[in-house]
Amino acid sequence: MNELWKKRKQNYLNTLLHYAKYVLNDHFVIALLFFMGGLALAYSKLIKSLPEQPKWWEQPVVILWLLLWLQVGRLATLLQPADMIFLAPEQYQLPGYLKQAFKHSYLVGAGWQVVAWFVILPLVGHGLNWSWPLLLGLLILQLMLKLIWLVVQQGQAFSWEKDYIWHFLIFKWLLPLSCLALYVLTSNLFSLLIPAAVIIGQTLLPRSAKNKGIFNWQQMIKNEQQRMQSIYRVINLFIDVPQIKGRIYRLRWLDGCLPSIRKSPSIYDFLFMRSFLRRSEYSGLFIRLVVLAGILQAILKGFWLPIILDLIFIYLIGFQQFPLYFTFDDNALTYLYPVDKKVKYQAFKRLNWKLMLLAAVILLVIGQLIEFDLKRLLFEIIGVLIEIWLLNNLFLLSYLKKRT
Repeated sequence: MNELWKKRKQNYLNTLLHYAKYVLNDHFVIALLFFMGGLALAYSKLIKSLPEQPKWWEQPVVILWLLLWLQVGRLATLLQPADMIFLAPEQYQLPGYLKQAFKHSYLVGAGWQVVAWFVILPLVGHGLNWSWPLLLGLLILQLMLKLIWLVVQQGQAFSWEKDYIWHFLIFKWLLPLSCLALYVLTSNLFSLLIPAAVIIGQTLLPRSAKNKGIFNWQQMIKNEQQRMQSIYRVINLFIDVPQIKGRIYRLRWLDGCLPSIRKSPSIYDFLFMRSFLRRSEYSGLFIRLVVLAGILQAILKGFWLPIILDLIFIYLIGFQQFPLYFTFDDNALTYLYPVDKKVKYQAFKRLNWKLMLLAAVILLVIGQLIEFDLKRLLFEIIGVLIEIWLLNNLFLLSYLKKRT
């Protein structure tokens, strides 16, 4: 089992490195450096403007920031659907395999918690006037809470209880929220005794109780597939990932808001719109990008930085819809039905125009509500319209030629 884990871990890392060269390309790295530099500058100005007496929002921001970062870095078992059959005879060796997976997952998760601690360090040190022992205690608390969460997640491997989800939510959200709130609000190192007691209780739990019952293959494989899909969705922002799998939902409540097939300009307008709404890899991605861009738009100030932010996110929103064009290529009826390819192209272009314009309007409204600037608004409108035209004409044609 140790050799199997090493082999799968190496393959997993090779896959991430393979996609890293596409994600971290020259253009994105340059844009990221400018973006992170702008955020760092805005963050620095915010910290310098804080008074000696902490404001009401500082402690809730610290608690919420650390709580959200605890969710980064799930248990990576690297299990595959075929393991349910081929590894079933070796089930007695699975605890050793899971131990290796746990060590790897905790190192990765702990690394993300250190990053979160470094980011929030200036706000806590300068805004809340904490000493270094309290700052180090906050890091220790974060690492202990991450350890507790991963231990509970690993315990799901041999648990078939129907109410396990509530047990998991308690240790995933309620316990971390309580410990972080108690530590941040009281600034007392003795608050670390609570997560320490939980860890000791988990350690002293008999091994027979931890590994009691039959291995829950279905749940653990499902968890691993969900974890990998979340990684692939991030990579899919930059390049098509064949491993990504979307989920289709029947949203009947939206039928009244959409034109019927008779009122649609063409059959493909009807198909593309419903496919976009039902498939989470398109509609979900659109919503996530708009929400993230809206939050950043509300935080960042200045003239050029919000404009660049809008252009980057609107480009990502439009470009990530391109694979939707090939959604119906595997359906034989689309070749038998007498519809010209130009109709399909025009229908997709209309949909992408609408989505990019909708995102642009939302971001422009948020930016102007936060800080009204007519000159910046004019620059943004001109830049957005030029970008949308280029993306849905030159870039789209070039993309289709490469794929067909």
